Amino acid sequence: MEALAVLDVKPKDYFSSRGVNNEHGGGGLAAHDEDVMKWLFER
Repeated sequence: MEALAVLDVKPKDYFSSRGVNNEHGGGGLAAHDEDVMKWLFER
């Protein structure tokens, strides 16, 4: 079975609108993002 990995690079406003000043420090936001979690667990 082959799989395809998708890299979804979020724009800067994704982080700033959530109170994070830099993308690296905002990595944990994905765990609290309903859209990301739905995508991850519907696979």
